[in-house]
Amino acid sequence: MSRRTCHGMLTGLGFCALSACITVLCWRAEAADKPAKPRSSELAPIVITGQRLPPNASDEEVTRAVVHSIAEDPWIFADHVTISTRNGVVYLEGVVSDEWDLYHILDRARKIAGRRKIVDQLEFDSVGDDSD
Repeated sequence: MSRRTCHGMLTGLGFCALSACITVLCWRAEAADKPAKPRSSELAPIVITGQRLPPNASDEEVTRAVVHSIAEDPWIFADHVTISTRNGVVYLEGVVSDEWDLYHILDRARKIAGRRKIVDQLEFDSVGDDSD
């Protein structure tokens, strides 16, 4: 093969590679302009629907809103938790089985109650713990 033929082939390959890169870049730019379609295999986001209550909400309204917010989360086990509000103070009493439940019950109560004081009287008792 002559030098001129090799040079022509390399120039042709370079041109093909350059045009392929430009095509890919244009395609990606066009794809970036379109909104991404959600994948069907992705999980739907979990949305907390409770809203912070106004400062003038009654004790019953506060209790009802906190109980509803905790009950709507299927991952929180709060069957042994009592929620009450007295004189604007939210009381959380009872037993939880793990730290995750404890944290999320407190978190939801804080978000709903707003600036009201929260008294945490929850006890942590792991199931099957035989230590005395």
